[in-house]
Amino acid sequence: MTTFFAISSSEPNLKLMPVQNKCNVIIPVEYYSQTVLFDIDGFGQSDLKTCILKECLFDHSVILLDVFGKDIDIGLNTTRHFIRTSENPNVMIITKYLTKKVINSPVWNFFYKSRWSTLYMIVTDDIKYKCANGTMQTKDFLNLGRIMNYLWHKFQIMRVALLFPHACENKIILYHGKRPSSKVLYDRSIKAYNNTNNHDTYLAIKKSGEKLAANYPMQGSIFHRIPTSIKDCSNMHYYVHFNLDLTLGYCGLDGMVMHDILTYLKFNLTVPENPSCDNYGYAVPGNVSGVLGCIIRNEVDISFNSRFMTLYSDEHIYYLHYVTIDTLCALIKKPDEIPLWQGVFNFLSAELWTLTGVVLVAIACVLWATALVNKTLTGSETETFWNYLHSSVVSTMIGYSPMKTKTYLMIRSACLMGSILFLAVYQSHMSRVYTTMKHFPQIKTLKDLYSSGASLYTSPTMREFIRQLQNPDDELQSEFFNKASLTTGERLGKLLENPHLATIDRKSDAEMEILKNYSDPFGMPLIDILEECFRTYYVSYIARSDFPFFESVQMFTERLQEAGLPAMYYKWTQQMLEIPNTIPDNRSQPRAFSKIKLIDQSVAFAILGLGVMMLFLITTYLAFSMSEINQKLIPALVDCNNIVLPIEYYSQTVFFDMDVHGQPDLKTCILKNNLSGLTRILIGVYGTKIDIRVNVTRNFIKTSDNPNVIIMTKYLTPKMMDSSLWKFFFRSRWSILYIVMTGDKFKCENGTMDTSNLALLERMMNVLWHRFQIMRVAILFPFTCEQKILLYHGKRPSSNSLYDRSVKLFNNSNPHDTYLAIRKSGKKLADDYPMRGSIFYRYPTSIKDCKNMRYYDSYYNLKLTGGYCGVDGMVMHDILSHLKFNLTMPENENCDNYGYAAPGNVSGVLGCIIRDEVDISFNSRFLTLYSDEHLYYLHFVKTEKLCVLIRKTDIIPIWQGVFDMLTPELWALTAMVLVAIACILWATALVNKTLSGSETETFWSYLYTSVLSTMIGYSPMSTKSFLMIRSACLMGSILILALYQGHMSRVFTTVKHFRQIRTLRDLYGSSITLYTSPSMKQFMKQLQNPEDKLQKEFFDRVFVTVNGQIGKYLPNSTLLHRRDFATIDRKSDALMQIMKNYTDRFGTPKIDIVDECFYTYYLSYVARSDFPFFEDVQYFTERLQEAGLPTMYYKWTQQMLNIPRLMTDDNRSLPRPLFKIRLRDECVAFAILFFGSLCSLVIFAAEIWKGKRRNKESRMTDFK
Repeated sequence: MTTFFAISSSEPNLKLMPVQNKCNVIIPVEYYSQTVLFDIDGFGQSDLKTCILKECLFDHSVILLDVFGKDIDIGLNTTRHFIRTSENPNVMIITKYLTKKVINSPVWNFFYKSRWSTLYMIVTDDIKYKCANGTMQTKDFLNLGRIMNYLWHKFQIMRVALLFPHACENKIILYHGKRPSSKVLYDRSIKAYNNTNNHDTYLAIKKSGEKLAANYPMQGSIFHRIPTSIKDCSNMHYYVHFNLDLTLGYCGLDGMVMHDILTYLKFNLTVPENPSCDNYGYAVPGNVSGVLGCIIRNEVDISFNSRFMTLYSDEHIYYLHYVTIDTLCALIKKPDEIPLWQGVFNFLSAELWTLTGVVLVAIACVLWATALVNKTLTGSETETFWNYLHSSVVSTMIGYSPMKTKTYLMIRSACLMGSILFLAVYQSHMSRVYTTMKHFPQIKTLKDLYSSGASLYTSPTMREFIRQLQNPDDELQSEFFNKASLTTGERLGKLLENPHLATIDRKSDAEMEILKNYSDPFGMPLIDILEECFRTYYVSYIARSDFPFFESVQMFTERLQEAGLPAMYYKWTQQMLEIPNTIPDNRSQPRAFSKIKLIDQSVAFAILGLGVMMLFLITTYLAFSMSEINQKLIPALVDCNNIVLPIEYYSQTVFFDMDVHGQPDLKTCILKNNLSGLTRILIGVYGTKIDIRVNVTRNFIKTSDNPNVIIMTKYLTPKMMDSSLWKFFFRSRWSILYIVMTGDKFKCENGTMDTSNLALLERMMNVLWHRFQIMRVAILFPFTCEQKILLYHGKRPSSNSLYDRSVKLFNNSNPHDTYLAIRKSGKKLADDYPMRGSIFYRYPTSIKDCKNMRYYDSYYNLKLTGGYCGVDGMVMHDILSHLKFNLTMPENENCDNYGYAAPGNVSGVLGCIIRDEVDISFNSRFLTLYSDEHLYYLHFVKTEKLCVLIRKTDIIPIWQGVFDMLTPELWALTAMVLVAIACILWATALVNKTLSGSETETFWSYLYTSVLSTMIGYSPMSTKSFLMIRSACLMGSILILALYQGHMSRVFTTVKHFRQIRTLRDLYGSSITLYTSPSMKQFMKQLQNPEDKLQKEFFDRVFVTVNGQIGKYLPNSTLLHRRDFATIDRKSDALMQIMKNYTDRFGTPKIDIVDECFYTYYLSYVARSDFPFFEDVQYFTERLQEAGLPTMYYKWTQQMLNIPRLMTDDNRSLPRPLFKIRLRDECVAFAILFFGSLCSLVIFAAEIWKGKRRNKESRMTDFK
């Protein structure tokens, strides 16, 4: 049973007074909560108190406390030790008056524990507040509203009930709803309820405390912390509909939990202005910093930065329900890689190296002892011990035995067999060293960390937090924590700068940050997390203990955790930041492919260096002891077997003999051995100057596109490179050039050419490369360097835009191997080749509205295409990504339009290509013939129609629908039928007049009758003579009216346009002027038929504008505002542009495309004919087209621009949107009414005039 405390400050009354009248006080208390009654009515209400105890609190145990003797200001000491209450007691206050003095009483200290207590204020005064017929006066009610709002703003008690047992029986006043206030906290309105039913009143009190969190001013704090509260939220919309304004721009785990709380409970978030609230802070005796201090100082209600759930001594700090668990771990820099050169010595352990040395010395001792025995027995000579040690090391370790005598046969065999095992293991070891990456030993445990000498580098908050982890008996741990360095900034980055530092952080968060910001180019982390961590904690949020809605937020976070949403938010953050799932383990990892550096082979080069030094000393010694060498050279004969030219036999071969001194035997050798399978035509051009300016443009020299070219010359000089024979290579730079040098400047010794000569040849071949860009060049030296050939080999950086090429000397003994080496020297040259590409804006094939491009191609690099996307931009991106050109854009503004090629004038990008300013134009165009030989087309990517665009005809107005029911032919037939009916009626009347003498009317009367009866069903004919014809007319009118009503329904419910132009013939016959660009006007000349006069007149009316794109000139009072203007464009592009920019608000296009188009073309890209990699780009675009990618790119562009659908070709009637009928729509009806009224008025005036005249004539007759 719940305890009831009754605390009274009125005059003592040991006995409760009996109730004189019927007890009408209904107070629905919560029986599972404690109830405290404060009697602060100084005048006493014993019978009322008895009534409350008897009727309302009969299930409570009652404790009466007398605190009489205080002043009437009710200064009760509610903090006395004998008053013990629960957190949410029912509180009753009996008072005579309801004033601010009462509200300022210390009684209200109860409500600082929880503002969700139900407060019952029982006012005993019956003078100030009165009810008449159960209704309180307005001014009293407003006064109560102000007092209760004063109470609300001061204490924020959620549920308050006012009762007036004497002045206003059976009524209770409660909070009811909210209303705006000039303060931060909203006001609350009040309402009077009937208090006759205990249960209904209890439900009304509970309801008065609902939905108060909405717009409640909550002071929330959140600050940046990776990865739980970050502002890099650009990809957040892929996972959830997220309002960044609600969370101050933060996402991550904490930002998403904050978003859910604010979205669900709808608090009015305010942010503290104190900058000290933007960090975690710590609590030490006498100092509470950061957001902890802000919560204690009542500046923050909830901190939305998650933290470990640990004990704080201050009672103001409460934890919400935990959202996840995490581990506190130490982080250190990952140990360095073991360098390759150490792998030479890191073959065996120290113990095994010692054992191996002992064995080798033992073998040397055995050999030396054997030699001494042989010397004693046979008298043979012995060597020193060091020679035998050298022999044992060489034979045992590397398998070579310098010992040749049979005496040591067994020991030699054993050493050589052992060397096989040693070398096998060593080779396997070196393979592992070069293919796997191993680090120096890592720190695994906390004990190793403490003893490593590392310094702790952390924040003040974390330093205070880890004090609870310290073991005072562990000296190493205490020393480690005591020498901690403090920082408030970046910590992980410092670990990479100083390998002797360590820091502490949450494990999951540290893993994510390491994988995001501190990993190498291959995704391997640069920072290690110790396997042994400090402790595992729950992670939660802190809040102010007296925050009114703490329990609501607590319950909501509990539901979030039960639903698994925080774990999902953490995963979403990881995916949003494109971070791998987990940190790889610390086992040996595959070593990334890289070229071997000098330091990796330092041991080998050191051994070689020592060997070379020894060889040099020995050679020098021998040089002085040798006799002089005969310096005369003996002439050598040419050996044709030493000249190998691997010719491509399916290509033409051109041979230039430029050696003016003549080498007939060498030329014969080349013709005989290397060109034996080819037809030879020898043409003499003797008589030219020594500068060999051969006229290679003579008409009798006909070569293929890629001929083999052989040049025989004595010297290779810049003068020779100025020869006109190089014009061969401007057709195709993929010809194989063989230069046969007959001079003796470049010599080889033992198949090796001097380094300076090789460097000179490399410079000359780079001059050849930069000037003519011949891809495959081979230089032979038949006299000075036999069976050797010099080829390009690889690339290297250059100060020019075009890279340099390195050269290498190859063996030239096998034609097939030499041919493969020549072919290989021309591969992978497109990489980093400076290609000059052009692209300019054209809707929708090359546009810059690419913000949604990543939804379709996540790898799309806008920087590669200059910011362009669309079909042309995507094709350009594919070409540059696959062939890896080094793109440069032209600076000439004339290259930013299509241009045209007219006799004597080539403009736009066409002119840039001809002037060698652009290699490829990436703006697709119709594949048509250009006379200039410099312009080549790539493979087509799409087909397209060239069509005419005109303004859509106007909508037929509703008022014209009255006449637009029948065709002109049917209108004529209907009129003839009506006239025929009138003639029949008139003829019938004439017959009746002859037979019966009845009167007849005029023909127009019968015509009027036939029209009325046949068209609208009203017949003015009343005689039986016309019964059949009347019936026929009325039946016909039923059908006519039904059709007319159906027609008018269609007019009011559907939209119909005036007749549109459908064919080119209709277009030519109209007065429309074509409005297009200069390039399109020039292009259309090939469409003209000189025999078609209408077409010629139409094309003569072409009006030229600077910009050829629809979107650039349509709004300028032309096509949308002029019916006599048209333009021309590709059909698919125009459809997309119209549906994007030129539709009405119902999605109906404002521009029409003529059904009959001019022509269907292939779309392609134009390139310079002598662009070296034209064939590669040609082949790649062909593969793109075969894969259907351009069509897919077109569809992606449409979806990216949010174009819902493309305009169809049908022009059927469209539903008319709902609208109010205007006067203009009913103008025909009003015109008929007006003319009818006018005719009626004229007839009426005529009848009056006729009556007056008749009366005048009758009076004159009577006078006479």
